[in-house]
Amino acid sequence: MIKIYISFIRPILEYGDIIWDNCSERDAALLEDVQVTAARIITGIRINSSRTILYNELGWDALSVRRKVHKLILFYKIVYGLAPPYLLDLLKPCFPPQTSYPLRNQDGLTFSIPQARTSSYIKSYIPSTIKLWNNLPLHIRNLPTLSSFSQSIKKLFYRTPKKLFNYGKRKANIIHCQLRNNVSSLNADLHKDYLRDNSVCENCGHQTENVYHFFLECPCYDVERCTLFKCISDMGLHQPITLNMLLCGDDTISHSENIAFNFIHTYILQTKRFH
Repeated sequence: MIKIYISFIRPILEYGDIIWDNCSERDAALLEDVQVTAARIITGIRINSSRTILYNELGWDALSVRRKVHKLILFYKIVYGLAPPYLLDLLKPCFPPQTSYPLRNQDGLTFSIPQARTSSYIKSYIPSTIKLWNNLPLHIRNLPTLSSFSQSIKKLFYRTPKKLFNYGKRKANIIHCQLRNNVSSLNADLHKDYLRDNSVCENCGHQTENVYHFFLECPCYDVERCTLFKCISDMGLHQPITLNMLLCGDDTISHSENIAFNFIHTYILQTKRFH
């Protein structure tokens, strides 16, 4: 589902975005809501969960942030003569007085923002992007190639969270995601959101059935838990098995290599708690 959204839906939301980025806040919020809805469908997280949780799970950035990156990449092309002449002509009035065209050997080109009488023009492509460009670090503005510039501003603007979602089978992945963010069908999570009168574990009678109890305490899952711990120990990890590791995997290896998630997902399904 992630590939479907990224390949077929997000390109529609971003088509021509450098032109219409000066749209109203309401329209921008409506577009962002489409991505948020897609993230909720993919992760299975309840509607009352924050956008930050959703984006952290998937490693996504807000559409507004992505639009800034797109605008700056095009601006770099204009500044260094990689864009069509008609786009360069738009920038001529904003060059410093001593030059009419940008040169690659000029260090730290800073452009003047054209004067405007209307807020719509101030928010349009050239004025808004000049402001972004002038605020970039000097070494990024002076990068010699488009690819190096593109990589640098993506590192600058995009977050680099650990992509916890998108590992293993969808059902177990969704449950694991819900457990990570305390929005699962465990009684403590339901009680917190006023969906249940108490948080008592119906299997063993413990006062609080939270994620810690599910993974590390409930005696009803002792057999499955022993199997899980043995599998993780056999991986040769040099760290204790903690709740954070069970929720987020092993921090010492890459996400693609994190086979601990396979064992954790097997445990989640074998307990039959979420059937």
